Amino acid sequence: MGVRSGLTELFNFHLNEAPAYGAHIASDGHLTNDETWPTFDGQRVTAGENECYNECGFHTSEQPYAITMSNLKILQLRENWLYVAVHLDEERDVWEYTRLSLGKTVVTSPDAWVVLREFEDTFWVDDPSRTWDGKPRW
Repeated sequence: MGVRSGLTELFNFHLNEAPAYGAHIASDGHLTNDETWPTFDGQRVTAGENECYNECGFHTSEQPYAITMSNLKILQLRENWLYVAVHLDEERDVWEYTRLSLGKTVVTSPDAWVVLREFEDTFWVDDPSRTWDGKPRW
């Protein structure tokens, strides 16, 4: 399973409530991963790409932040492969951390991280099948 549209580069998109990845916004507004999701069985490739940033229509004046957040989004979605073509000279520590963390689970990861932030996810705003306290904010 893979995303070949660079959606994780747009980390402020709807990749929070992402049922195809077993990622959900819980009723209290926190992100959760369904550890029983079939793609987390350790036998499948789940891949993404973080390759374009400003070169492909995504524009930011804070590219180091975008690189960091999009790589954390790849890890949050539990991807185990990542295609990267540009910007490897920027934020080298972030890329190396991502490389070492791809495909890790709660049991196999040597560390833990959390992104503490608030965000408005308007992708599901008109969809009553997805709901959480404070929707669309989480």
